[in-house]
Amino acid sequence: VGGVPRIPADAPLPVCALCGATQTFFFQLDFPRGHTWAGRTLAVFACTACDDEAHVIPPMLEGVPLAGADIPEPHLLAPQ
Repeated sequence: VGGVPRIPADAPLPVCALCGATQTFFFQLDFPRGHTWAGRTLAVFACTACDDEAHVIPPMLEGVPLAGADIPEPHLLAPQ
């Protein structure tokens, strides 16, 4: 947990869509051999500069099984 994310040198750090602050890096996962995403990493960032209850957890999709769900982008961007 913590440290420096392994991202391309020319890739900007993510910024918060609410306040514009650079997001804080929390952790990174390396996927093992044999996994569908082997050879890739997943870096997790979140804003620690602002707090807005309406944007903490996206609402659940109604009537859609979650396993293998394809969540439409507008659903994640919609106000809570």
